This record gives sequence, C-alpha cells and structure tokens, in this order.
Amino acid sequence: KTFNEGLSKASGDFIVDFALDDVMYPDFIEKSIQRFNEAGDKVGVVFSNADYIDARSKVIGNHNKTLFRKKLMDHIPEGEIFVWVLKRYFICTPTMVVRREVHDRLNGYDESLTYEDFDFWVRSSRYWRYAYLDEVLLQKRKLKTSMSANRYKHLENQQLASALMVCKKAFHLCKSKEEIKALQMRLNYEYRQCLRHDHIELALAYRNLLRQTNGRLDMASHVVRLKHIGF
Repeated sequence: KTFNEGLSKASGDFIVDFALDDVMYPDFIEKSIQRFNEAGDKVGVVFSNADYIDARSKVIGNHNKTLFRKKLMDHIPEGEIFVWVLKRYFICTPTMVVRREVHDRLNGYDESLTYEDFDFWVRSSRYWRYAYLDEVLLQKRKLKTSMSANRYKHLENQQLASALMVCKKAFHLCKSKEEIKALQMRLNYEYRQCLRHDHIELALAYRNLLRQTNGRLDMASHVVRLKHIGF
C-alpha cells in the first residue's frame, strides 16, 4: 500500500522499489538505464546480480552463485521470461529497475497479497520482456528475521496463501502447454512445502489447482489431435 501511494506521486519514467537496509552502488541506476537503452522499448524491467550482506554489512554470498551452486539455474534468463518466473525464483528483487508504464498498466502492487515479488514477475513478464545486466550493482541484506527467511514457520501462513493467489492468476494467463507445465512445477513445489510444514488446507488448495492444470493440458492435447485429423 505504501509503495502504491508513493507510485501515485512519482513523476519519473523509471521506478526502483528500494529497501533502505540494502546498499545501492553509485552506478546502479546509470548502468541500468543504459541497459534499457540497449535493449529497446519492449523491455519493461532491467535486473542485475547482487551480493548478500549480513546485519553488519559483511558480504556473505552472491545471488547468482547461490542459484548455480544449488543447481536451481544454469544461466540467468532474459527476454520473454514468463515460463521461467513460473518455474523458479531467480530475480534479485531490489536490483530491478522498472518502466513507469509497467506499474501503471498493472495498477501497482496487489494490496491483497502479503508480498509482491512473485505477483509482479508473473503479471509483468506476460506483457513485457526483461533484460539482464551481468554485474553486481547492489548489496542485499539477509536477516534471520526477514519475511523470506520465515516463510514456512507460521501456522496460518499468509505468504503461502498469497503464492496460491498468484498461481491462480498465472493459470488464467498461461497460453501454451509449456507454460502450463511450468506452472505445474511451481504448484508441485508449493504443494510439497505445504505438506512438509503441515499447512494441510493450503496443500489441498494447491492440489486442486494442479488438477485444473491437468484438465487444461488434456483439453490442449485434444485440440491438437482434432487439428491433426483435419477438424
């Protein structure tokens, strides 16, 4: 809500949603805008790499190296990344610079959600391309008390419920079998996390949506068969 209020007062062509406990390098904005100029008008978001720092500002890791070490990704996707954002969390959020028109079209953040990252990636990547800048231009602070660090610890888990709401949006945005299968990967992952942490009602809701995606795939396969035989 606070971001949306700020957005309504902002006048620039580009928006950075920046947490004040992170550290922005002096050339972060300049290089990000240069990347926009190189990438063209179809790009709505530029993002980059970041180092992780602790409460004392000591570097404790790197965003991309962590993804590669855990074998979650073998490269950083850019361009049309809708499928990728369904599969994995791979963007370091504070590194994003966003065209103002993207936020305007999406009407800012969805205030009914507990966190905004996943929802923004899904909705924006459906309509805009993303461009990657392969440099460390920011330090992201990692704290044990953060929301992301405690995502599965609460019995009434609002973050998991928010992720389900985003998955339901993505279900209606999917246009191909590849995209539906990518969403299934996400649903399977969230379903397992719910079971692992005893969020049974949420797990059942994820399983129900997964069944709906199976129905979409069956329907898509049926259409393909009909086209093949000449209908």
